[in-house]
Amino acid sequence: ALRTTADLGVSWGVAAAHAKRALAASDSRLLRVDRKSGALFRFEESGVEIPYLAEHGGPVEWVMRHDRPLFDEGAAGPRAPRETLLWQRTPAALATVPLVAGSTHYGFLLVGFEATHVFSGPERLFVQTLADALALALERIDLFRVIEEERARSGQLERRLHAAQESAAGLMAIVSH
Repeated sequence: ALRTTADLGVSWGVAAAHAKRALAASDSRLLRVDRKSGALFRFEESGVEIPYLAEHGGPVEWVMRHDRPLFDEGAAGPRAPRETLLWQRTPAALATVPLVAGSTHYGFLLVGFEATHVFSGPERLFVQTLADALALALERIDLFRVIEEERARSGQLERRLHAAQESAAGLMAIVSH
């Protein structure tokens, strides 16, 4: 399903549902990086994007610096930074995975758990695979946006060319008359 849609809301809905069900997670979040400004946005299921500032010393900042996933199993205790502004109830354990396609960073997948959670090898692989699929979906959405912009620009150039050709034909008609 993630490969067939160009709608971020659908992609995120599919990924979030599978993450919660497969991992018995309490909640999940998608943070998207704006490629032009570098700003972070929390993507809501409604399709609204809300600006987000990563928690100082938190998992998103750590993943940004180290460019690899962070699996916080909850051993550090309840006071460990876990992006408290993203949750109604701060998770006891948290997986934070970068969304990277090619060499482009598209955002972060966060999967939270109500209790401490030891991530098995298959669970880590599942979260990484889900993150990779989301990154590819974000890349595809970005490419569709670029294609649409190019189509619009091409249409505008065609209209200008047509107008210029009509002006040239009109000028030739006047000159020949």
